[in-house]
Amino acid sequence: MLNEVQKHEFPFAASKAMNFVMGKTVKEFLPVVMDRYIDRGATRYTKGGFFAYYTHKSRLSGYIAVKDKNHYLDKLIFGGHVKPLADNNNLIQPVNQRKNKYGNIPRNTIARKKSNTELYFFPKKPMKGKYGIRPYGLYRKYKKKAPKLIIKYDAKGRFQRPIFPADRDAARYFHKNIVQAFDVALGNAVLNSRYRVGTGF
Repeated sequence: MLNEVQKHEFPFAASKAMNFVMGKTVKEFLPVVMDRYIDRGATRYTKGGFFAYYTHKSRLSGYIAVKDKNHYLDKLIFGGHVKPLADNNNLIQPVNQRKNKYGNIPRNTIARKKSNTELYFFPKKPMKGKYGIRPYGLYRKYKKKAPKLIIKYDAKGRFQRPIFPADRDAARYFHKNIVQAFDVALGNAVLNSRYRVGTGF
């Protein structure tokens, strides 16, 4: 169905269209749509957690993936077992600790409270309370009442169910926009083409 000029420009136009839609998916669509699934919205750092492996006219295949530094997004997308950070033996879980607008413990909060040994402490052995052994973690001291658990450290891991269908939503967005993007790219490629059909002389 294509004429000779269109056939010549087809791979270039297809590559341009695919890269255009993938770029919009990474930079505009996914950063916005993830706020629907992540409680209190995603941080700017998390919204920049995707990258596109772009196509070329001689290689019409590409993909969108999570950046290595944002590997935690894999668990939100596909689910799986969440392990503690490399420098921790246990998961950090706020209990009576104020969180920021994204639901995280503010930066340097733990280090600051650990250093304040007059008000905070980690028990060296299991603490028995009214309802049994208390969880391991950071406690706040009080003069006239029992210590209060601030941050819990007793879990070695947890299972994260998938909550952000980025793969599904990105695929839908791509298929919805690729045809129009290709029409535009092919039209521009043909108009700007230097390709000419041979005359035979």
